[in-house]
Amino acid sequence: MKAKLDNIILRAKSPRKLRDFYVDVIGIQELEYLSHPPKMYMLDCKGCTLSIQDAEESVSKNEKEGVELGFEVEDVDDLFLKIKNSEGRVICEEQQMGWGFAFAAADPEGHLINVYKYENAVN
Repeated sequence: MKAKLDNIILRAKSPRKLRDFYVDVIGIQELEYLSHPPKMYMLDCKGCTLSIQDAEESVSKNEKEGVELGFEVEDVDDLFLKIKNSEGRVICEEQQMGWGFAFAAADPEGHLINVYKYENAVN
């Protein structure tokens, strides 16, 4: 049996603020029929879901360190500017890699985000 990543859970001090960042800045669609505002929002990541839950309501009390989200995008420059002009922050400027372009950022609550576009990947 092969495992498939299906859901990523982020605990948040301000679930609505984090939801707004991922919907308005990153461009992920909310699955409103699965969300339970204001404590939990479910987002469609095209292959898995991103669940943003109130940290105080979460079953797990582990810290968020070690959580890193990777987003393959069509336009790295566009998302770089959107994050830079939002409440998120850029950690590492855009870099050209052997396989494309990437940069590192953080959402408004410090969860790490890698943004990339494959351009020269070998199939």
